[in-house]
Amino acid sequence: MIYVLLVRLPGRRIRVGRLGEFWFEGEYAYVGSDRCGTRLPRHFRKGKVKRWHIDWLTEAGEVLGAFVGEGVEYELADHLARHFPSVPGFGSSDSPAKSHLFKVDGSLPGVLAGFGKFHKYSF
Repeated sequence: MIYVLLVRLPGRRIRVGRLGEFWFEGEYAYVGSDRCGTRLPRHFRKGKVKRWHIDWLTEAGEVLGAFVGEGVEYELADHLARHFPSVPGFGSSDSPAKSHLFKVDGSLPGVLAGFGKFHKYSF
């Protein structure tokens, strides 16, 4: 299963581990995969040990929900990169994609439909 996690972030600088500090404001979509069914629910919890880049954002912002579907994670990230601005290097240390985080707008569901079939997920 691949997913797109939606996070709303306040207008402020947030340190993302060793990646550095970035200004975040608005809604962001993070592309990930969850083969075992444990990673996606983890993103909805507060107070977790920060292991992945996205953990810094889920702690600082509000997780709005997610879209889940089937496909190849980096191909979905490349698809979103053609439609939305990205944060270079975010969540992509083990991926050929340049980023797995995108500043999105209301067109996200339509852009996802252009990649494949996704359904809404909430926890």
